[in-house]
Amino acid sequence: MKKFFGVGLVLMAVSACRTPVQLRDAHNYTIDQSSFYDSASAAVLVPYQASLTDSMSTIIGHTETPLMNTRKTGNLGRVMADYTLEYANRYCQENNQAPCDFAVLNNGGIRNSIGVGPISLGHVFEVSPFENKLVIVQLNGRQTAELLEFIAAQEGTPLSGAEIEFRSQAPFLVKAQVQGQAFDSRRSYRVATNDYMALGGDRFTMFLNPESFEETPWMIRDVLLWGLGSETQRFQHVQDRPQLRVYPSHESQN
Repeated sequence: MKKFFGVGLVLMAVSACRTPVQLRDAHNYTIDQSSFYDSASAAVLVPYQASLTDSMSTIIGHTETPLMNTRKTGNLGRVMADYTLEYANRYCQENNQAPCDFAVLNNGGIRNSIGVGPISLGHVFEVSPFENKLVIVQLNGRQTAELLEFIAAQEGTPLSGAEIEFRSQAPFLVKAQVQGQAFDSRRSYRVATNDYMALGGDRFTMFLNPESFEETPWMIRDVLLWGLGSETQRFQHVQDRPQLRVYPSHESQN
């Protein structure tokens, strides 16, 4: 693992240079225990490795309950969706735009859980390793209905600002509320999400051809970092979100 770490640092250093790097040949190299070890090169990388390790150990938040990356029911997904909606609306306010109605993220975009205790910068990168941007998409009523139906069929995905009741067979959507009001297919909705989903990733094809699309300067990782820090500052810890926002119909439970 240390050898791969060194290679990663070299790539980071090269990519930071002003001179463009051109790769003329592509080859696969196997790195194992028998590979040659260059102690001189390794010594050059030591201070960079130590610096990066120190940065990743920086404490940015605290949680008293496990933040679980559990498909459909994970509270970490609800935490991230809340931060996404709140940050998107800050962006909207600063740019004199109408606020977002709700936020939705994909389960696959969350790659780890966070245990009880201090939350480090390293935890944030483990949870959100992708370079996905926060985007704001406006959907018409039909597209929003397709989105809600798709979430119901998935039986859950990180969601904020909306609640969905689903059944086990199509049509899966029983009812939906957005900002405490019944979903209205006659109006448009502004949705905060990530650029991967907005481009149809994870089969969220209803985001394609929206009424409007705006990419913010911020990555989802930035949003998570901000949210964990600001919530810990306000309440001394990240508050749990145990209540499901995508839940089965009582009829399907009987």
